[in-house]
Amino acid sequence: MGVEVLLIFGVPAAAVVISTWLLSNGADVLLAVIGLAWRGARRALLLSERL
Repeated sequence: MGVEVLLIFGVPAAAVVISTWLLSNGADVLLAVIGLAWRGARRALLLSERL
């Protein structure tokens, strides 16, 4: 009985917490990922020009 109640209330609660955390930190995470991808693409371009 306890496990089912925990799942019924715990999963939506965890989803809400995760979604709110992503909403508050999502912009920073997205910017960091874009920055890393941009740096990697620039480095790859420079390397391909050298070859």
